[in-house]
Amino acid sequence: MKLLTMYRAASDVRRLKFSKEAVAEPIFDTQYIPNSWDAVIRWGNSDGADDGRHLVLNPVEALERIKDPAYVVDTFKAHGISTRYYKPAHSRIPRVRARYRIHVFDLRTVAFFRKSRGKYRRVTALTTKQLQRAREMAVRAAYVLGLHFACVDVGKLSKKKFVPIDVDPSPALTKTTGPLYAKAIVAYVKRRQKRWYQRSDVTLGADLEFIMRKKTGGILYASRYFSRYGSVGYDQQGSRRRRGAHPIVELRPRPTKDPLELVERIRRLLLRAQARTPKKGVRWEAGSLPVPGYPIGGHIHLSGVELTTELLRALDNYVAFPVMMLENPVKAKKRRKKYGWLGEFRWESYGGFEYRTPASWIVGPQYAAAVLCLTKLVVDNYEKLTRNVYSSPETCRLFYQAEKEGGREIFELLWADLEALDDYAKYARELAIIPESVRANKRWHESRDIRVRWGLIRPAPRKKKAGRR
Repeated sequence: MKLLTMYRAASDVRRLKFSKEAVAEPIFDTQYIPNSWDAVIRWGNSDGADDGRHLVLNPVEALERIKDPAYVVDTFKAHGISTRYYKPAHSRIPRVRARYRIHVFDLRTVAFFRKSRGKYRRVTALTTKQLQRAREMAVRAAYVLGLHFACVDVGKLSKKKFVPIDVDPSPALTKTTGPLYAKAIVAYVKRRQKRWYQRSDVTLGADLEFIMRKKTGGILYASRYFSRYGSVGYDQQGSRRRRGAHPIVELRPRPTKDPLELVERIRRLLLRAQARTPKKGVRWEAGSLPVPGYPIGGHIHLSGVELTTELLRALDNYVAFPVMMLENPVKAKKRRKKYGWLGEFRWESYGGFEYRTPASWIVGPQYAAAVLCLTKLVVDNYEKLTRNVYSSPETCRLFYQAEKEGGREIFELLWADLEALDDYAKYARELAIIPESVRANKRWHESRDIRVRWGLIRPAPRKKKAGRR
């Protein structure tokens, strides 16, 4: 493995201790040296331009942008991340209940430290939800700033509220963190090389949510008809009005490598759900926010592919943005105040991950097929899909506000990248509904009964209007 680490003068970067089995002769320099590198690591050095032939960790554009505290503040605000505690932008920041120093690399934790009695002490096991939330904030802060790695100081405000205090893309290395970063770098390059030489077919799964509403407007609680677990169950989000009740139905189809087969498995689960619930006086709603206070999602499970920063960014650009253009903008905007932000993912015990940004796309079988085929296309080709429209805070705000008019030009750029792929023809028929809807200024209808669209029930006959005499 050939690695070049570009550093600034007076840096301690040589504490990156690579194993000789992985990297026979690592090169450290203050400037770029032409060679067939497996990866170039920019340890705070943003001199020159990136060579598009190599993997570059912490690209020059990201390093240049975050030198401006105003840009960081603007970006954090666009993503709904509190900036009141961001130290570089304020002469004085409020006190926090606890403080952590978290080293992250390619969406993973390198080392975790907690401040105690004026010193940072290492935490080796993240055993509580609070520590996990602190780690998630560190990963998110680095990701939205376009970085592969950084040391992120995180402050705790409450059990569920954590904020970034500082982000350092070239942290000082110690005898502890140096070898850990070196190990993380090697693991990242191996993940990318495995993709090149041992490409496997991705397996798709999903967690899909919807709400059963009475025609009078109330909720038909999912926990009344389904158990917590199983292929048809209820989501753990509880009712705000009725203790112990759970309003959201969750479908968990068996994973498959074929996106259209997954659509059919979803249909069968909808039939199973219908057999156990009332058929009259109720409608099923999907989308972003069928009922105020109960946001729902269409979480996509992926295995057979390693999650990397580049893959997550491709999903955000080429899946989340087109899907946003189909949503109800008012409901989508409200949903993303808490759920469905860019880069939202979760590691899964089976070795894959769950992409959590999209709303519940089971509003109809055509949309389900389009979203799943789009995801498959992007995952299979993400190395070729390098456009990142979210480097601009304005575009981030546009996404979170679901401003479709301002997103049309961006959508066309992204869709042109997709159409240029050789694999696009495989899914062209299923994908067509997305550009056709966007260009016709149409969106999916979240208040319509999804049972009608999936062919589970017949549409109610329209009432004839009384004519004038």
